[in-house]
Amino acid sequence: MKNNKIKNASPLDFDGIHFRSVFECIAYKELLKNGFSPQYEVEKVVLFKGFKPRLCWYKNGIPKITKNGNVKKELDITYTPDFKLEINGYNVYLEIKGFPNDVYPYKRKMFLYHIKDKPSLFFEINNMDGLRKTIELLKDANTFTKN
Repeated sequence: MKNNKIKNASPLDFDGIHFRSVFECIAYKELLKNGFSPQYEVEKVVLFKGFKPRLCWYKNGIPKITKNGNVKKELDITYTPDFKLEINGYNVYLEIKGFPNDVYPYKRKMFLYHIKDKPSLFFEINNMDGLRKTIELLKDANTFTKN
């Protein structure tokens, strides 16, 4: 079954976890092999709180209302990082992105804003070389000094 939210992704089950892509599963295995305890999709962040518009709005001339005639609520915009690690008092977020969709760059910016005042690091990983480099950085205690 194809994952429509992730471009060219094939879901995979491993270790009791349902990964959205093979690359996420590979990253999980590599993190375990290197002594880390990755948590998969454990933190869902509300980037923008949903709301109920005061006025009805239209899409292609069709009102956006419920079956009861009420204006439809605009849903929250959320983001769930692929992996979360806790290292030296830092929350470390890893986003595994083979082929990012068109919404991802906006959500990444909003998430970075969300964590900007917290002891956090964010890594976007697009390939195996990036994964290896990230793991080496995570092993280096100097990565976790404040800038």
